[in-house]
Formats: sequence, structure tokens, C-alpha cells
Amino acid sequence: MILRLMASLFKKTSVLSSGVIVLALLASFVLTGCGEQGLGGATKGGKTLLTVDGVIITQNEYDKLANQLAKQMGIDKNPEMAKNPMFDMMLKQQTINNLVAMAIMGSEAEKLGVKVTPEDIEQQRKKVIEQVGGEGKFNTILQKNGISIEDFNYQMDRMALIDKIIIKDNLAPTTLSDDDAKAYFNAHKDQFGQPEQIHSKHILVKAMEADIRNEIQEKNNKAKAPELTPAKLDEAVKAELVARKTKAEGLLKKVLENPASFDSLASLQSDDTAAAMNKGDIGMMEQRQTDPGYWAASAIAPIGKVYPQLVQSSYGYHIIQVLEKKAAVLPAFETSKEEIKSRLLQQTKADAFGKWIDKKQASLKSANKITYVDKNYDTSVVPEFGGTPPVGAPPPIQPKKG
Repeated sequence: MILRLMASLFKKTSVLSSGVIVLALLASFVLTGCGEQGLGGATKGGKTLLTVDGVIITQNEYDKLANQLAKQMGIDKNPEMAKNPMFDMMLKQQTINNLVAMAIMGSEAEKLGVKVTPEDIEQQRKKVIEQVGGEGKFNTILQKNGISIEDFNYQMDRMALIDKIIIKDNLAPTTLSDDDAKAYFNAHKDQFGQPEQIHSKHILVKAMEADIRNEIQEKNNKAKAPELTPAKLDEAVKAELVARKTKAEGLLKKVLENPASFDSLASLQSDDTAAAMNKGDIGMMEQRQTDPGYWAASAIAPIGKVYPQLVQSSYGYHIIQVLEKKAAVLPAFETSKEEIKSRLLQQTKADAFGKWIDKKQASLKSANKITYVDKNYDTSVVPEFGGTPPVGAPPPIQPKKG
């Protein structure tokens, strides 16, 4: 849950690369220190699974983080994935790797004499609130993800700790020059400024041939009717496509005769069920977010009036009404300079911190200071799996050599 929150909070800063989000996620995996509270906020307890430079990692700590990762990967909602030994091994590798990183983080912070103050936490909190667009949006994100202020402040404590380690160990620069920012701006102008936007609403009659073909076959199978020949199936598909276009034309005629009926028809007749809940309104959209046919018609449609022609897209037939248009705003370096510097610094920090963790882990491995008390959790031993990985399975995580 915390992981999803952090990803949401930092989505706005992820234009440069996933490195920014990585830094945020690392913060949610950081060791709180030794004592009763264990890794990731878990309570110490259960059998010892492994030790990392003297730091004990217990079953309780493993179980808590594994459950978080299982939710993040969707394993908890997919029984087939949960039963698959490959996914089980992937989850184990992810969990152990992160627990080891946490232990290293906490141990090294103690060696460096790094501590976090309440002022540091508040500063981190203010940064995040600013990045997501204000206190209101911040509270909405917390509420939607079921995160308490206490849990969030804990994550800010971890982020502040990362920042302090980076500064204390000189892992990354603390400032960037205007020249650095200008070089990035010139190479990525498409990431700045504001493209043209169009706010519209629509009524959709779906007419996707592949979907119609599948629907006809499924209906035929459910009726236990004789199997359709290819010719018969093609004929049925063509007839259905004609019927749907006729339906769309009928709806367009009604709206043109009575424009005030648009909202009710969109709510009751549109196949875009999400937009139908909002009277067909799909909000402000950029060209890259819409179908080419839909955008082309929206671009020439007058504001406030129903477009007088049926619009065909890859989804089917649309009846469109444009509500608002915003012209493109060309990017300007001076207005983007500080934002670029901030994002580049965050990416630099993320990259440097990741390399720092990897180096520390490699050193501990070579010195035999990572000991697997329970060999079942030794992720350097990858079991052989027969058969073909399930559809949608990510590639197996390979253990790092060290």
C-alpha cells in the first residue's frame, strides 16, 4: 500500500526517467534501525532467516514485505499466479533483495552518524505536497490509498535519511548549473510547454470487427448451435457492422434535431460506459491521448455545437461535441529551469544511491557477511523450472554476482 502511494506521489516527477520513482520506492524499503521495530516497520519476531553484517532479518519482516510486494505485483488477486512456483521464486527474490538493501541502509546510516530530525521530516513532507499540487490533492491520495499520516511521515523519515546519507558520503552533487539544465531542455523540449488540448464529450457506438466476430462466435457456442462456416461468420459480422452504423446514424439525427438530448443519450446509449457516467464527458485531452480520427474531427469542430457528421475511429462511431479548446504553449527555458534542475538532481541521487547500495552489498558478500540461516531463502540458488512461463509473466530476476 505504501509502495503504491509513493509511486503516485512521484508520478508527476517521473518525466526524466524511472530513477526518480526508484528513489521514492527505496525510501519505503529502508531499515528503521535495530531494536523491537524491524525492517520496513515490521515487528521483530519469528525465526531468523538471514543476517546482513550482523543485522538479523526475521520471518515477520519477510512476511510483511512479501505481502506488500504480492499486492503490488497482483499475485494476491490471481490464484493461478499464486500457485505458480516461478512467481513464488520471483516474489522471494524481490523480498530478500529489498530486505538486504534495508539492512545495509540502516547499518551504514549508523556508521555515518546520520540521524533525522522532525524538521527534516516536515521539509520532505512539504516537498511532496508541492509536487502533487497542494494539500488537498495530497490528502486525497492518502485517503484513496488508505494511508495514515503516521505511515506517511515514517516514509518521509526514510527519504530524509537517504538525502542525508547522500550528502554525508558525497554520493551525488547538491546543485546543478544552468548549462546542465539548458542541455537537457534542448534535448527534451517535447517534455516541456503544453501541447494543444481539446475538451469534448461523445456518444460511442462500438464497431470493432474483431470484437464483433468473437461476440457472434460466443453467442453461437452458448446457444449450442451448429458451428458457423467462415463464410456465414463473415456475413454475420458484416450485418452487425451495418446495424451498428445505422444505430449511430439514428442517434446523431436525434442529437442534431434536439441538441439538449445529448447528455441523456450519452448516459443511456453510449458504449463508453466510463464517460457515460459523466454524460459523455471525457475531459481535456491531448492529441497523443486520442484516436487519430476522433482528434481530427474534434480539431475542426466548432465549440459548443454537435459535430454534424458521424466520426469513425478504431473503436467505432462517435457523436462529438467540443466544449473547449486550449492552444499549445511553447516551452520556455527560463520558466522550466528550476524544475529541470530539481528533477535532474533527483535522478542523479537515485542513480548514485542505487550504485552505493550495490557496492556495499557486493563488499559484504565477498567478505561472507551475508549469511543465510535458512537456506530456503538463499536467492543466489535459482531452481530449475520446467515448461513455458505463463502469459504475462515478467522475466525471472537474476541474482547479482558479488
